[in-house]
Amino acid sequence: MIRKLIRYDMLEGYRQHGWKLLVAVLLGVLFCIDFRMRMTNLFPELQTDMGDFIIYAIGGMKIYTPSPVEKFEFPVRWILYYSFLFYATLQYAENDMRGMGKQMIVRSGKRKYWWTAKLLWNISYVVAWMAVFYVTIAAYCLISGVSLNLSVHPDTVNMICQNTVCYNIVSWQGIYQVCVQAIFAAVAISVFQTGMTLVIKPQFAFLVTEIYLVASAYLVHPVLIGNTLMPMRNCIVMEGGWQSTPAFIIVIAIMAIGVGLGYIKFRKHSVM
Repeated sequence: MIRKLIRYDMLEGYRQHGWKLLVAVLLGVLFCIDFRMRMTNLFPELQTDMGDFIIYAIGGMKIYTPSPVEKFEFPVRWILYYSFLFYATLQYAENDMRGMGKQMIVRSGKRKYWWTAKLLWNISYVVAWMAVFYVTIAAYCLISGVSLNLSVHPDTVNMICQNTVCYNIVSWQGIYQVCVQAIFAAVAISVFQTGMTLVIKPQFAFLVTEIYLVASAYLVHPVLIGNTLMPMRNCIVMEGGWQSTPAFIIVIAIMAIGVGLGYIKFRKHSVM
C-alpha cells in the first residue's frame, strides 16, 4: 500500500504544485541577467564561470557581526529564492489531509504510510526545485558562452561582500560540496515546516520559517541552519566560516524533529 500512496502523492502533488517550478526558472534567469550586467560594469575583462553565477544568485551574504558601525545588508536574492521554495511545499500535506487524503488513510490502514509518502514528496519537490534552478543557470551559461565550471573567482565573492574577504579561486569541488549541503538543509527546513502545518495553521508555519531565515541571515548559530543554506558563509569560501560537520549534524537533528513531530501529531489526528 505504501507504493500506491507514494505514487498518489507524486502524481497529485506535482499536479497541484508542479507549475510553481516555473518560478525557479524565472528566478534563475533574472539572477543571471542581473549578475551579468553587474560584472560587465565592474569587471568587464573577467571570464566568469557557472560557479560565479550560482554563488551570486543564492550564495547569501558574508557573516554579519551586529554593530552600530556596520550596516546589515539584507540578502534579497537568497531570501526570495528560499521563500518561494518553502511556500511551494507549505500546504500540500495539510490540504490533502482534509481532502482525498482521508480516503487514502482509511484504505492504507496505517497512518505512518500516509505521512511517509508526504515526506518523500516533500523531499522530491525540494530536490526538483533546486535541480530546475541549476539547470536554468546552466542553460543560460551555455547560451551566453559561459564556462560550466563551478569554480568561483575571488572578485565575485568580494563584490557580493562589498569587501576584500577572498583572495583565491574557490574550487569547483568546494562549491559542489556547499551546494549539496544546502540541499540537505533545505530539505530539513521544508520537512520541519510540513510537520508544523499539522500542529498550527500553514500561514503561521510559513511565518515561523521566514523568521527563522531572517534570524539565520542576521546571526550565526549552530541551531540556525539557514546559515548552511548560504555557501558564502562556509569556511570553504570564506575564512572563519561555518564548519561542515557540525552543521550537518544539526541539519539531521532538525529533520528528525520535523519527521517525529508529524508522526506524533498525525497518530492522534481524527480522520473522521
